[in-house]
Amino acid sequence: MLQPIVSLSDSYVVGYECLARGPAGRLEYPQTFLGDARRCRSLEEVEAAICRRIALQAAAWPQPDDGGPLLFVNLSAGSLVAGPDGAAGRALRPFASRMVVELTEDFDMSAVSCAALQDAWSRWLRYDFRLAADDLGNGSNQLAAVVALQPHYVKLDMALLRRIAPFRLPAALKRLTRFAKDLGAVPLAEKVESTRELALVGGAGINLVQGFRIAIPQEPAILFAGQVVPSC
Repeated sequence: MLQPIVSLSDSYVVGYECLARGPAGRLEYPQTFLGDARRCRSLEEVEAAICRRIALQAAAWPQPDDGGPLLFVNLSAGSLVAGPDGAAGRALRPFASRMVVELTEDFDMSAVSCAALQDAWSRWLRYDFRLAADDLGNGSNQLAAVVALQPHYVKLDMALLRRIAPFRLPAALKRLTRFAKDLGAVPLAEKVESTRELALVGGAGINLVQGFRIAIPQEPAILFAGQVVPSC
């Protein structure tokens, strides 16, 4: 499944987040099947299989002269540290200039040092990959990773920010946006689900937006056939 990421300034689709889905039932959503894989110590193998599937599909997707929209792919710290020569990295390397590696929000910085992450990330950069830090605001782990890795994109999770008192949310959103920009990153608001949130995001100076208010996740065949299903 792909969910569009849109520029508010010109309504241009700058990229898609690749969202893994399992078979219908208990294993349909990644929180479940990736959680099972982590408990079975096979998370990196499952992520590599997902990346191989993304690569196979990306080869068949439209390839405009400008390289086409970016593809945001979630990876755990283990797959990131394995580098572009790891199983996941090898699968994505042919499309490196279009790939944005998202470091997932649930990694454990106590198990992976900042130095190890920085060394690994320098190897990804040699292949022209880009990096996004997922779910800024989800604790000190993400903050440490953002400061250490200086990603190209920083994602602000509206699902987390909704917990802030409404009268404080605009100021908090502006501060997080300024923090991302001061690090040289492009802020990207995700899980934007209402017209009010869209207005708050724009008011905070965020241009890139993702969420049900923009478009729901869809199969690539539908997206690239020009049949984008609008959000409610």
